[in-house]
Amino acid sequence: ATDDSFSINEESLSTGLKPIHYSKGAPPDSKALEDFLHRFEQTILERIVTYKQSFQSQKDRQFNKLFKRLAEEEETVVVPTDKTNGYKVVTLDNYKHWVTKHLNENAVEIHRRNVVEIHAEAERYSENLTGILSPSEHGFLKEGIASKAIPQPQLLIKDHKDRESDGHFPTRLVIPATNFTATFSKVGYMAIKRVLDSNKVNYNRFTIVQSSDLMEKLESLNLTKDDVTLMSLDIKNMYPYVRVKLIKKALEFYSRSLSPVDKRKIERRGCCAGDRRI
Repeated sequence: ATDDSFSINEESLSTGLKPIHYSKGAPPDSKALEDFLHRFEQTILERIVTYKQSFQSQKDRQFNKLFKRLAEEEETVVVPTDKTNGYKVVTLDNYKHWVTKHLNENAVEIHRRNVVEIHAEAERYSENLTGILSPSEHGFLKEGIASKAIPQPQLLIKDHKDRESDGHFPTRLVIPATNFTATFSKVGYMAIKRVLDSNKVNYNRFTIVQSSDLMEKLESLNLTKDDVTLMSLDIKNMYPYVRVKLIKKALEFYSRSLSPVDKRKIERRGCCAGDRRI
């Protein structure tokens, strides 16, 4: 269903964003719900394992192998890999141990009242943007804040690294940008991207989409070790060290050929991403 009061053709930041009508969230945790989900999972896995395809790609065969193991072994978890676009089946005990270890080493506990304060600040800040955003964009922003979404950490297995002393690959936790303040970044990003795209600025020129994509491009060049040296850097905890100042420098670099009017547009749209508190 659509809401006629929200039109993507409105003038403002021209992001095309509008409310998507989030659900109110999952029902409360219960033993009955857990039992139902377990039975549902088993039914789906059985259908997948017994389904016969005339042709299967290598990725399909890998998935079917993983699904079969999940159907046969209850205390297992399928975990995505970090750089290789694959999956690993691990025991539930190992999964819990690795996640707990990461949380104990790196997690910072935030009291609920602090989250409530941030939510209230986000609501106040969103009202300051009513003159900048169109009704649809403002609706998108407010809907994200109202969701009160808190991201869940996701475990990744670094199978491109050497195994550790216990025989397992190292792991890492990633935090998806799905919290209730992420809509500020989404609005700001889409607005700035639109200005750069309209000026045909190639800001992806130095972007590595994925490690696997980089490997495919390198292999297509037919490089040999006799005439080419490849060097890589393994940066630990890169994203936590990306500061607002660095992002501003990147924007200044890619907008250096734009007109003064478009530069002011980017500066104006950047304020929609929120301040440091949210």
